[in-house]
Amino acid sequence: MKSWLDGCSAQGGGDCPEAVADALHDMLKLSWRENATKICVLISDAPPHGLSPNGDGFPNGCPVGLDPMDIVRELAAKGITLYSVGCEPAINQYKEFFTAIAYLTGGQYIPLRGAKALTQVIIGGAQEEISLERWMAEVDEEVQREIAVGNQINDDEMTRRVQAKMNSKGIRGKKLQRNNLDLEAASASSKQLAGFTNMADVRSNFKETSVLDSRGGAAFPASVRMAPMAMAAPPVMETRETTNMDSWNTVESSISYDQASRMVQKSKSRQNYMS
Repeated sequence: MKSWLDGCSAQGGGDCPEAVADALHDMLKLSWRENATKICVLISDAPPHGLSPNGDGFPNGCPVGLDPMDIVRELAAKGITLYSVGCEPAINQYKEFFTAIAYLTGGQYIPLRGAKALTQVIIGGAQEEISLERWMAEVDEEVQREIAVGNQINDDEMTRRVQAKMNSKGIRGKKLQRNNLDLEAASASSKQLAGFTNMADVRSNFKETSVLDSRGGAAFPASVRMAPMAMAAPPVMETRETTNMDSWNTVESSISYDQASRMVQKSKSRQNYMS
């Protein structure tokens, strides 16, 4: 993993937004072992084409017609879990979008402020997903029961039922933590964006947020945030890594509400359940 990442490099593309849709679409072309735990790690410091018109050479979206929202649903249906790694603070005003697409697959948004932590984040996320995947049959059983009788699935009720079932059986799983704290769950606005099926609707309902890092850093004025960029630059992350580097670790614990919620989302997507 480390050797492969060492061989990667960032290049400019002519404007600020990046070919996020194309990157996600490439994931659909990969072959997987039938019983493999499938994880896609998307690392970005800029929004996709078509989310914000400022500095976007393709304001209507991907020039070849790929739609991230459609592609992410395909990934989820194939059992591929997306981890959105946002290079902060550059990505902060688009964090809700990247959280939304991760949420659709039952994945997580990962705030990254230093490249040195990338290997820890990828390995820790893989450990968590492998541990959760072992128990997906337990979740599928509950979801399929509701679908079979024609009931509308209430996400909160189903999540609490799944969590209680697993805790009663003493089931435990791995959990990726940042500075010894659980990762932030998807916000209500992220979940709202996840409900849209195309970028046009996402763009119409997307509200750029102030540049606040995930640790509550200072906001920048809109004039600074929205200044058009001539071309994409390599990820802008915290320069004082030695003093501001986050610590990442993986712990084993009982299944949390957020983990149960993500597992329910995975099960619904894999069974093409439309809420």
